[in-house]
Amino acid sequence: MQKALFFQGAASRASLGGLLLAGLCLPQQQALAQAYEVIAYAQASAYSATPPQDLNQSQLLRFNAPDPRASQVQVAEAKVLLGVGGNASAHVSAGMGVLKAYADAGYAYHPTLDGLASSNAQAGFYDTVKVNGAGLAPGTPVSYRVDLTIEGTVSHVLGALGSPFAAASATALLRVLDTSSNQSEQFEWNAASFASGVYSVTINTQVGHELYMTGNLNLFAQAKPAIDPLGAHFAVADFGHTLNYTLAPSVTGLNTVGMSGHEFLAAAVPEPAQWLSLLAGLVGLAWRRRAP
Repeated sequence: MQKALFFQGAASRASLGGLLLAGLCLPQQQALAQAYEVIAYAQASAYSATPPQDLNQSQLLRFNAPDPRASQVQVAEAKVLLGVGGNASAHVSAGMGVLKAYADAGYAYHPTLDGLASSNAQAGFYDTVKVNGAGLAPGTPVSYRVDLTIEGTVSHVLGALGSPFAAASATALLRVLDTSSNQSEQFEWNAASFASGVYSVTINTQVGHELYMTGNLNLFAQAKPAIDPLGAHFAVADFGHTLNYTLAPSVTGLNTVGMSGHEFLAAAVPEPAQWLSLLAGLVGLAWRRRAP
């Protein structure tokens, strides 16, 4: 019963945090008028019942156009440490199209102590991309593929079988809205169901329309004192490596730069012939350097 209550409480707090960030990023009339925004939130807390200690630290950064900070990478951090061994930390780096975050929570072994440590890391952005370019007339049907590249790890996945003393979760959102037709496409990622990798959605639109891109990342970690010396009492969600949002237009030359100034165009992957040419050039350069 204690295990079930622990996971239920952790899930509720993780879901609440995710809904908070998703709500901040969802398109509203005011948000659409602002064109772009960046959000970074880090929170860490820990408490013990005996001796009574309760620490909480948080930092929220939220900037939208025309504030120039809205187009810059924002970093938020929070960290707490109890004398009895409870600790938690969160780190967030949020920018247009690039989100990174880390959250951990731990508690030292104690046979009788009642306590809890938790952390939440949230990163989000939205940006507006005007559909134009490539010499196409307004109204021409086109499409964009939006890719989410995600790489990270989660220990003790929330809700999974295992230690009742530590749990973590990670969720991410990719959403694109055509503000003229109100058509939207989205993909919701979570560490419990999906592996790291590249996930995509495609939206059909027209030249002259605007695309509203939203992305967010929400990490949660929680730990209790382990009554079993061998029980896990440390959880971490680490997505400080990669969380990139990119665009691949159906027609070369279509605009892929957001109103924030960020370039969303996906980097082209060299063809095999290009790789061979590059390799031959490197070999030739090395030979010239060895020649007397």
